[in-house]
Amino acid sequence: MYRDASNYKKDQRVVIDGRISFEDAKKIFSKCEGFDEEPFCCGDYERELGRYIGPSQMLFIPEQVGLPVDRFKDGITEDDHCYCELQGLEPTYEEVDWTLVDAKQLVSRFETVDRWHEEEYTLVLDYD
Repeated sequence: MYRDASNYKKDQRVVIDGRISFEDAKKIFSKCEGFDEEPFCCGDYERELGRYIGPSQMLFIPEQVGLPVDRFKDGITEDDHCYCELQGLEPTYEEVDWTLVDAKQLVSRFETVDRWHEEEYTLVLDYD
């Protein structure tokens, strides 16, 4: 989900190919800004289903790990930034809609994140 500084929200969901295990989900979540391992838990039912809901406010830069981002279409304002919230991971039977990265690649890309490079993804305001 994208949330700007004024708290306007835009949900986004991406369907990639492959499965993500509980351990993979922990690897992904642990690289997000704001991750706290203490409240992160997953009951047997969720683990069996492969559904992992992370703690709130887990921020990441989608472009840095090969995911698309859909911010507001009405132009960039001073409230916009490059971070999105990762709210969870869950299996689906829906058709894959993002083929530039699969589950295994996504886990690998998150693992290589040493920090989020917001300076490379700064949004440019255009006041023309």
